[in-house]
Amino acid sequence: MSHRYIKKRKSQFTYIVHKDGKSQKVTKSFKRESAGVSTDTDQRGETTCTANNDLSIDGVQIRAQEDNASSCSAKLEEEHVPSCDQKKYEKAKYKRLENWAEVSKKLYKKGLQKQFLTGSTCKQCNIDTTDLYRCIDCINYHATCLPCLKKRHEFPHLHIFEKWMHGTFIGFSCSTPVWEDGSHQECSTSYQKDIVVVDDKGRQHMRTLEFCACEDEAVTLLQYDLWPSSPKHPRLAFHIDLLRWLNGLLLECQVSAKGFCEALKARQPKLYKFLVTKEGKEIYKLLINETIHQFRQFLYCMDYPSDPTLDNGCTCPACFQCETKIFCFDADFQLVRKTSSGQQWLSPKHQERFFLDQKEVDSFMCTYNNSPVDNDCSDFQAGSNIRSKAKNKKLSETAVFGATCRHDYPQKFFSLKHGERLGYAVYLMKLLLNENNGQKMHVSYDIACLLKKHLQKNGHEDILKKVSFSIPIFHCYGHGVPCQILYGPRRTKNLGLTDGEGIERLWSYLGKFSSITKEMSPENRTDLLTDGLIYYGQKIKDKLGDTLVSKYKRASKLEENSNTSLLEMLSSFPDGEADMDIVEEWVNEEKTSILSRMQNSSNESEYVLSKTDIYALDLQKYYRIRCDGNEEDLSRLEKKLSAYENKNKMKRIDKDSETFISCLKVAKTKEKKLALTTIRQQVSEKQYLLKLIRKYAKGQSIYHRLSKQLKCVIKKEKKSIDGYNKIGEPCFNMPLIICSDDVNTVESEIFNCLGQNEGSSRIPSVLKQEIVQLKCLVTRCQEEKELLKQEMSSTLNWYQDQLVKLRRRLGELDTSGSFSHLIREGMYLEMLITHLSNLFQEYIGDTFTPLPLILTENVMSDDHKKMSEMLAYLASVEDLLVDGDSDSDIECDSEDESDCETELA
Repeated sequence: MSHRYIKKRKSQFTYIVHKDGKSQKVTKSFKRESAGVSTDTDQRGETTCTANNDLSIDGVQIRAQEDNASSCSAKLEEEHVPSCDQKKYEKAKYKRLENWAEVSKKLYKKGLQKQFLTGSTCKQCNIDTTDLYRCIDCINYHATCLPCLKKRHEFPHLHIFEKWMHGTFIGFSCSTPVWEDGSHQECSTSYQKDIVVVDDKGRQHMRTLEFCACEDEAVTLLQYDLWPSSPKHPRLAFHIDLLRWLNGLLLECQVSAKGFCEALKARQPKLYKFLVTKEGKEIYKLLINETIHQFRQFLYCMDYPSDPTLDNGCTCPACFQCETKIFCFDADFQLVRKTSSGQQWLSPKHQERFFLDQKEVDSFMCTYNNSPVDNDCSDFQAGSNIRSKAKNKKLSETAVFGATCRHDYPQKFFSLKHGERLGYAVYLMKLLLNENNGQKMHVSYDIACLLKKHLQKNGHEDILKKVSFSIPIFHCYGHGVPCQILYGPRRTKNLGLTDGEGIERLWSYLGKFSSITKEMSPENRTDLLTDGLIYYGQKIKDKLGDTLVSKYKRASKLEENSNTSLLEMLSSFPDGEADMDIVEEWVNEEKTSILSRMQNSSNESEYVLSKTDIYALDLQKYYRIRCDGNEEDLSRLEKKLSAYENKNKMKRIDKDSETFISCLKVAKTKEKKLALTTIRQQVSEKQYLLKLIRKYAKGQSIYHRLSKQLKCVIKKEKKSIDGYNKIGEPCFNMPLIICSDDVNTVESEIFNCLGQNEGSSRIPSVLKQEIVQLKCLVTRCQEEKELLKQEMSSTLNWYQDQLVKLRRRLGELDTSGSFSHLIREGMYLEMLITHLSNLFQEYIGDTFTPLPLILTENVMSDDHKKMSEMLAYLASVEDLLVDGDSDSDIECDSEDESDCETELA
């Protein structure tokens, strides 16, 4: 059945669709496909049935009800009828579904036919016989006689046979050739042994293998592409490809060994589940009994050269020659380890590749002073002095703390024993500074503001001179406005478009191992997480070239859009009132004003209450309380006033004296100005948050964070207004009572009395903030492009440096296995350098000169051409399958990244 789509001269048909117990009247276009159906269209455009009650609309049969002569109501056999105006993608989708529905019955029929024997003749020698066999692993699936079957399998194999008996094919086993290595033919100590072999499909076979006493059985098994289940006298071995599948599923999908074994059982037909040996039933216990851990280490050694000067999977090529290293710090509390999971038996196999020596970390934290720091800008639990003391007795490791570079490549990690103390970040910073020889670096941390205060408080001037700080772009919205301006990644110089959230992307991958690693011993947990980090880092390396290029294009587009928006806004103001130089001053003034408020600068010192002011205010309270009769408060104030009077050798001032009234006016005026200064700061924060929150939908997590901050700021503003209104009289030219409408914006007239009104400029502060954000974004885009050019050169130089070291190492080796291993690594490096140099040439020009090719000259050129032709052919076939539709015909609703970045500014 095929759908027909009519663009012109459509006939209308109204019918009733019954779906989920509901009825709906639908009018659709149709074309009659059956000669037995005739229709008449009345003046209203409705179609009536005149011959029979069956109609076909767009390939869907509709049965009309007999009791309705004017219109036909029917229940569709399909859930949805495609209309003429549907998109090409939907039409192609329906076409594919229809094709699959048509071929699925044929496939099922063919599957049943394969289970039945047709004829009694051997398909290979054409001899009539009743004993026929077949191999379910061979491509030629025809039944043959036993001699032909053995002739076809005269070499060692792991195929499964079936015999035709009792009207079906049933599993059959026969003698198979002995697996011989051939390297021990001259040895007199060779012997044969039966081994249960688990093939790459998870099936078990009993095979006879030849061994020699001069070599361990486990080593001989590797020659047969088998991995031993135990180091000494193994009785079961796994095919290398099976364990590679397990390792790949573990690292990519976090499939545990238990889940993998259950999947192998589910993969087998029901009948074959009983055809296993006793050893085969213990496959899971054999895998977790150090077998899979040792195999992962074997794969690592085969993938990375053992030479310490060559790549070990722990280095980011793009950071090789960067002027300033950028790191992202954080802790992941998913990666716990239970105390009941056992003790540490030996050192991890990946000793200090990514994970540091835990004893050194614990020793540092035992002696480090984790002094508390006031946290008044966010509600993050990291760095909390109270929570960081807690230690769960059921958990030996509560989290993993680590860092990634700006390219999301893993750097250094270690386990936490308590909460996320600030000392852990200090230890990691010192370690990274030592490794980079004191080179300047930047740290992005979700509590960077607290960390910097902590370093200042504890006198770590050596770190503060070489390290700058910022808060990740999404965590930044959980901090107050001062922190967003001082530590926001779009306000921090020399950071480019780094968002600081690379460590969170790593946690989203690494955290999925938590259900596996929480039950492991310490060394196996470290090794598995290290394998995961190496795998994650290798994926970043594989796409690093394309990533750097796409980031450069994105930064260029974002710079162009932001700069256009900035110039349009500046052009709307009169000449000389706002230009690039003035905007740069606004950027500096914004940070300066925040720093001055945080450090109690001289601009606010005139509003600080003196001791005389405090005396006057306390004296007013004293006279009021004396009338009320509160003896306890009266006694406390009496002591305080007497101490000031004795120190200054003065008598108590009468409440009606002019001196007292004059001092009280000065004190009240200062107190009200202090309150207005706080209110103006809170109003400014409120305006900033209101401007920012409009850019996000209510369902977004950023919206919730900003909304929470906004509520907190509004609450503080109301509290400050109430505090102002309670100050009372007397004062100099200050309103007695104010309300929220009086201080709605920073341009309100009431703030003019402060002498530093942010709204004194003719340009509204809201527009100023938006212009400053665009200016900062343009600057960050320019920095990003320069950083990317450095990283492109750094990547090429790192790989070339690796190639030089490898070629030097090749000259020192003989033609052994290590030599062949390095040859393969060298071929990979030469091909990668050629690819990257061509990819980056447009952006860095001819600044890089690759070494001449030695190992890969004229290698795989023919295969590459054939592969390109095959891909082109497949693409043409795919176009035919979707009726010639291309990707450009499919509308994409995703937003442009540059627009999203502009909103995030």
